[in-house]
Amino acid sequence: MSEFKIEPGIPISRIEVDFEDLIGQRFGRLVVIERAENHGNRICWLCRCDCGREKIVRMTSLRIGDTSSCGCLSVELTAERRRASVPNLVGQRFGRLIVLSQNGQWCQVRCDCDRGMEKTLPAHELLSGKVDSCGCLTFERYAERQRAKVMQHRNQGGK
Repeated sequence: MSEFKIEPGIPISRIEVDFEDLIGQRFGRLVVIERAENHGNRICWLCRCDCGREKIVRMTSLRIGDTSSCGCLSVELTAERRRASVPNLVGQRFGRLIVLSQNGQWCQVRCDCDRGMEKTLPAHELLSGKVDSCGCLTFERYAERQRAKVMQHRNQGGK
């Protein structure tokens, strides 16, 4: 049977008898600094992230690579994907809108409509085709549908 040290306040179960001491080991951005209180029958470790935050992580999550930072890596990767996914749209036309400028972490664009109105909106609304004018085109499309309904009604014998 293996030797093991019983530390006050930390429950020991038969599963823990052969646990590996991970103190000082690195897992991605995390370095194990001390043993933490178990979560149920799961062995946990207190880790310090490269960003300075501390996080309690299950040993299995460290070993299989499920957890490699305090969460800061996910935030950085999301921000990087967002920046990389929006191309420079300045000068491009989307329907009646021409992009004049683009800025901000949420990629806001300022556009000029053919009707002379300015509109500021998220770039993804242009790229998805959701917005293609300052609102004037929406009104014109609505008016055209109404005229078509009136003409159809008249063609069917209505007044």
